[in-house]
Amino acid sequence: MQNLGSFGELLDGNNFEVWDASKLQAYLDCEQLGHLKYEEHLTGKTPSEAIVFGSGMHKAVEVWTQRRQDGSLVEAKAVERAEAAFVEVWEAELPKEQRDMLELGLNRRSIANFKRLFGGYRKKFPLEMYDEIVSVEQSFTLPLGTTSECREIRWSGVIDRIVRWQGGLYYVDIKTSTYALDATFFDKWKLSTQMLGYMWAGQQLVGEQFSGVMVQGIQVQAPLKTKVKAADELVQGEVIAFTQDQIEAWKRNVLVKIDDIRLARQRGYWVKNLSTRCSSYGSCPMAMLCGAGDAAQAEFRKQQYYVEKVWNPFQKGMAVT
Repeated sequence: MQNLGSFGELLDGNNFEVWDASKLQAYLDCEQLGHLKYEEHLTGKTPSEAIVFGSGMHKAVEVWTQRRQDGSLVEAKAVERAEAAFVEVWEAELPKEQRDMLELGLNRRSIANFKRLFGGYRKKFPLEMYDEIVSVEQSFTLPLGTTSECREIRWSGVIDRIVRWQGGLYYVDIKTSTYALDATFFDKWKLSTQMLGYMWAGQQLVGEQFSGVMVQGIQVQAPLKTKVKAADELVQGEVIAFTQDQIEAWKRNVLVKIDDIRLARQRGYWVKNLSTRCSSYGSCPMAMLCGAGDAAQAEFRKQQYYVEKVWNPFQKGMAVT
């Protein structure tokens, strides 16, 4: 494959752009955020503990599910392998001194607390609850459609799990959060471009319509703050249904938005969505650059706090269809 930049790829003689939910969301949040992350390829030097913890939890669930599903390991051995998979992600992504501080402080993001929450997750959602596990960690890069400028777009990602449950077919998505798993938490996924995109992709892969998305939330809280709750009480789930009309509307929205982003590149200016999003909890990782007083200060901050990391879904081993 010949690389044609952050947006274009050449495969089998065909030019197309590859997008995923995270890439699109960055531009939806703020054009400048998308530009800095996916055109200038900037990411913070300090790794996010929250993102790494969530990635490790996903990996653990993946390994546990696969080892139980293929019958290669009994439950205890599958859990042991899954916990080792979390540790592997944890140690690969976070510096030792950062990990040590989390463990010593009995932090909510520590190996010890992961094991506790993972145990609660397995109790709340045992594999035996499903009629069938159709697929686990299914990678995809699928043709989505063409923009008004006749640019072919392919949608990319990894579907956590596809399962049959109570007679229906569902996409299962695991979400870690420090917030309470209440109606407000689950409501934010009911019009989610990420969920709609996974629904669309799952239906393409399986060749059947889905009954909905099963969102499984894990509240990441330390034992001292939740001593009155068992670990499985910090795990909740909700099924969200989407209509085929909603999925088609999502598809059109994506293609139109990508046209808008191409116009931004042509004019060489990306609108900054200056709002509380810049500095609120979980603030924008690029706020430090946008808040620079002048070009010289921005360049200094870029060198001091950011590194270049080119986004390429094909490096994740995704099968191209």
